[in-house]
Amino acid sequence: MLHWNPYQTLYAPLLSVTPDQLQSGFNVSVTGLLTAVQAAHADLKASQGCVLVTGAGISLETDRSAQVAVGWDSTALAVAKAAQRKLVHILHKGLGDDGIYVAELTVKNLVAGTAYDPEGKSVLTPDAVARQFWLLHQRREPGMWFVDEFEGNAPPPQRQSD
Repeated sequence: MLHWNPYQTLYAPLLSVTPDQLQSGFNVSVTGLLTAVQAAHADLKASQGCVLVTGAGISLETDRSAQVAVGWDSTALAVAKAAQRKLVHILHKGLGDDGIYVAELTVKNLVAGTAYDPEGKSVLTPDAVARQFWLLHQRREPGMWFVDEFEGNAPPPQRQSD
Protein backbone atom coordinates (compact mmCIF):
# COMPACT_ATOMS: atom_id res chain seq x y z
CA MET A 1 0.00 0.00 0.00
CA LEU A 2 1.09 3.52 -0.76
CA HIS A 3 -0.49 6.33 1.26
CA TRP A 4 0.12 9.82 -0.15
CA ASN A 5 -0.40 12.64 2.35
CA PRO A 6 2.22 15.37 1.78
CA TYR A 7 1.36 18.92 0.85
CA GLN A 8 3.06 22.28 0.80
CA THR A 9 1.58 25.04 2.88
CA LEU A 10 1.85 28.55 1.52
CA TYR A 11 -0.36 31.17 3.09
CA ALA A 12 -0.61 33.99 0.58
CA PRO A 13 -3.27 35.59 -1.59
CA LEU A 14 -3.26 33.93 -5.00
CA LEU A 15 -2.20 37.06 -6.89
CA SER A 16 0.91 37.35 -4.71
CA VAL A 17 1.95 33.72 -5.28
CA THR A 18 4.91 33.47 -7.64
CA PRO A 19 4.96 30.93 -10.47
CA ASP A 20 7.81 29.12 -8.69
CA GLN A 21 5.76 28.86 -5.49
CA LEU A 22 2.75 27.53 -7.38
CA GLN A 23 4.97 25.04 -9.21
CA SER A 24 6.53 23.91 -5.95
CA GLY A 25 3.12 23.01 -4.49
CA PHE A 26 2.21 21.21 -7.71
CA ASN A 27 5.48 19.28 -7.54
CA VAL A 28 4.65 18.04 -4.03
CA SER A 29 1.00 17.14 -4.64
CA VAL A 30 1.10 15.91 -8.24
CA THR A 31 4.61 15.23 -9.48
CA GLY A 32 5.57 13.62 -6.17
CA LEU A 33 2.53 11.36 -6.21
CA LEU A 34 3.13 10.26 -9.78
CA THR A 35 6.83 9.64 -9.06
CA ALA A 36 5.98 7.55 -5.98
CA VAL A 37 3.43 5.47 -7.93
CA GLN A 38 5.93 4.93 -10.76
CA ALA A 39 8.59 3.80 -8.27
CA ALA A 40 6.20 1.44 -6.47
CA HIS A 41 4.29 0.20 -9.54
CA ALA A 42 5.93 -3.21 -9.84
CA ASP A 43 5.41 -3.99 -6.15
CA LEU A 44 1.85 -2.64 -6.19
CA LYS A 45 1.05 -4.76 -9.23
CA ALA A 46 2.61 -7.90 -7.78
CA SER A 47 0.70 -7.52 -4.51
CA GLN A 48 -2.56 -6.24 -6.03
CA GLY A 49 -1.89 -3.21 -3.85
CA CYS A 50 -3.56 0.12 -3.45
CA VAL A 51 -2.73 3.80 -3.48
CA LEU A 52 -4.70 5.87 -0.98
CA VAL A 53 -4.41 9.63 -1.19
CA THR A 54 -5.38 12.33 1.28
CA GLY A 55 -7.29 15.11 -0.42
CA ALA A 56 -8.49 18.46 0.86
CA GLY A 57 -11.95 19.96 0.81
CA ILE A 58 -10.56 23.14 -0.70
CA SER A 59 -9.82 21.18 -3.89
CA LEU A 60 -13.50 20.73 -4.67
CA GLU A 61 -15.20 22.82 -7.33
CA THR A 62 -17.76 24.44 -5.07
CA ASP A 63 -18.31 28.04 -4.07
CA ARG A 64 -17.80 27.10 -0.42
CA SER A 65 -14.45 25.45 -1.10
CA ALA A 66 -13.24 28.43 -3.13
CA GLN A 67 -14.43 30.79 -0.41
CA VAL A 68 -12.49 28.84 2.24
CA ALA A 69 -9.34 28.76 0.07
CA VAL A 70 -9.51 32.52 -0.43
CA GLY A 71 -10.34 33.19 3.22
CA TRP A 72 -7.43 31.09 4.45
CA ASP A 73 -5.03 32.47 1.81
CA SER A 74 -4.56 28.85 0.73
CA THR A 75 -5.38 29.23 -2.93
CA ALA A 76 -2.07 27.74 -4.08
CA LEU A 77 -2.76 24.64 -1.98
CA ALA A 78 -6.29 24.45 -3.39
CA VAL A 79 -4.96 24.51 -6.96
CA ALA A 80 -2.33 21.82 -6.21
CA LYS A 81 -4.85 19.57 -4.44
CA ALA A 82 -7.35 19.97 -7.31
CA ALA A 83 -4.69 18.81 -9.76
CA GLN A 84 -3.84 15.93 -7.41
CA ARG A 85 -7.50 14.93 -7.38
CA LYS A 86 -7.52 14.73 -11.19
CA LEU A 87 -4.37 12.62 -11.14
CA VAL A 88 -6.00 10.23 -8.63
CA HIS A 89 -8.94 9.76 -10.99
CA ILE A 90 -6.61 9.11 -13.94
CA LEU A 91 -4.53 6.66 -11.89
CA HIS A 92 -7.70 4.91 -10.73
CA LYS A 93 -8.76 4.36 -14.34
CA GLY A 94 -5.26 3.62 -15.63
CA LEU A 95 -4.04 1.16 -13.00
CA GLY A 96 -7.22 -0.85 -12.43
CA ASP A 97 -6.28 -3.37 -15.10
CA ASP A 98 -3.05 -3.97 -13.16
CA GLY A 99 -5.10 -4.85 -10.07
CA ILE A 100 -4.05 -1.65 -8.32
CA TYR A 101 -6.79 0.25 -6.51
CA VAL A 102 -6.39 4.04 -6.34
CA ALA A 103 -8.67 6.29 -4.29
CA GLU A 104 -8.76 9.63 -2.51
CA LEU A 105 -10.30 10.54 0.83
CA THR A 106 -11.19 14.23 0.68
CA VAL A 107 -11.05 15.56 4.23
CA LYS A 108 -13.44 18.48 4.60
CA ASN A 109 -12.79 19.43 8.20
CA LEU A 110 -9.87 20.27 10.44
CA VAL A 111 -8.32 17.25 12.10
CA ALA A 112 -8.31 17.40 15.89
CA GLY A 113 -4.93 17.62 17.56
CA THR A 114 -3.15 19.12 14.56
CA ALA A 115 -1.64 22.56 14.10
CA TYR A 116 -4.73 23.49 12.10
CA ASP A 117 -6.95 22.99 15.15
CA PRO A 118 -5.13 25.07 17.79
CA GLU A 119 -8.29 25.69 19.81
CA GLY A 120 -9.21 22.01 19.90
CA LYS A 121 -12.67 22.51 18.42
CA SER A 122 -12.59 19.95 15.62
CA VAL A 123 -14.70 16.82 15.96
CA LEU A 124 -12.72 14.98 13.28
CA THR A 125 -10.22 12.67 14.95
CA PRO A 126 -7.18 11.07 13.34
CA ASP A 127 -8.72 7.68 14.20
CA ALA A 128 -11.86 8.55 12.21
CA VAL A 129 -9.72 9.46 9.19
CA ALA A 130 -7.79 6.19 9.55
CA ARG A 131 -11.04 4.20 9.70
CA GLN A 132 -12.22 5.79 6.43
CA PHE A 133 -8.94 4.92 4.72
CA TRP A 134 -9.28 1.36 6.01
CA LEU A 135 -12.82 1.14 4.58
CA LEU A 136 -11.57 2.34 1.19
CA HIS A 137 -8.79 -0.25 1.33
CA GLN A 138 -11.15 -3.07 2.31
CA ARG A 139 -13.94 -2.27 -0.15
CA ARG A 140 -11.78 -1.57 -3.20
CA GLU A 141 -14.89 -0.87 -5.24
CA PRO A 142 -14.05 -0.43 -8.93
CA GLY A 143 -16.19 2.68 -9.45
CA MET A 144 -15.35 4.29 -6.13
CA TRP A 145 -12.33 6.50 -6.49
CA PHE A 146 -13.19 9.25 -4.01
CA VAL A 147 -15.06 9.98 -0.81
CA ASP A 148 -16.02 13.65 -0.53
CA GLU A 149 -18.56 13.87 2.23
CA PHE A 150 -16.23 12.95 5.06
CA GLU A 151 -16.33 15.65 7.71
CA GLY A 152 -15.95 13.47 10.77
CA ASN A 153 -19.18 14.48 12.45
CA ALA A 154 -21.46 12.37 10.29
CA PRO A 155 -21.97 8.66 9.69
CA PRO A 156 -19.63 6.95 7.20
CA PRO A 157 -20.07 8.32 3.68
CA GLN A 158 -22.38 6.81 1.14
CA ARG A 159 -20.63 5.00 -1.66
CA GLN A 160 -20.03 7.18 -4.67
CA SER A 161 -19.07 6.20 -8.16
CA ASP A 162 -18.02 7.94 -11.31
